[in-house]
Amino acid sequence: LQTTTVELRTGTPYANLLASHRLFAATVSDYFGVCQDDCIPTAGTTGAIEAVRNHVFRTRLKAQPKVLTVCPDYWRALESFAGFGFRVIDLHTEPFGFAIPEAMLVAKAKETTPDLIYLSLPNNPTGAIFDPGVVIAGAPEETAVVIDLTLPCRAIDVRALTRELYQKFRGRRDLFMVGSTSKSHGTAEYRIGWGICASSDDAVQLKNENRNVVASGSAAEAMKQLERGSSVIGLIE
Repeated sequence: LQTTTVELRTGTPYANLLASHRLFAATVSDYFGVCQDDCIPTAGTTGAIEAVRNHVFRTRLKAQPKVLTVCPDYWRALESFAGFGFRVIDLHTEPFGFAIPEAMLVAKAKETTPDLIYLSLPNNPTGAIFDPGVVIAGAPEETAVVIDLTLPCRAIDVRALTRELYQKFRGRRDLFMVGSTSKSHGTAEYRIGWGICASSDDAVQLKNENRNVVASGSAAEAMKQLERGSSVIGLIE
């Protein structure tokens, strides 16, 4: 006889919802070549950024934590930090033709000792490319780092880069790679994304801190799109 196991605290509908989360995490895990337990489904990339923001705020216990980024960078992320009470410190890139000099960014991180570094790669909105490994390796050990890999780009293989960063810095506390299919596959209305934690301990904490869920239909659509590959790369030019 076939038996069905139901989570008694939630009932069948919520048990099915949580099962879709596990399936989505497994798909993201296979896609990027990372551990399933370190993948967290989120409400778009913004949901992943805000989960990390909340985590840093809770663990630092400061009235006004500091976030270091570059200017210009993704406005929605910066407003999310500033609106939550973070003090934004930025490195202006216009004097460098909007290029992002990793050495200067690392030096500013050591000078200002931020609680968190947020960077989008390629930079949103300038499209600037940089080596995230240099920034991660050079950042103070106590500084959290978020690399936002949402924006599609011909010059970067996000799948390979995510796997490379995960493997190279596996176990580093407070390192997060976040993304979604919103821009790469045109699925913004589904609000589905993910956060990948380099540290399994961080993954456990983020799961305990966040009980927001994403719709099963959104997870199914994102899984379908990941199998197809990006649908917008050809439109970049």
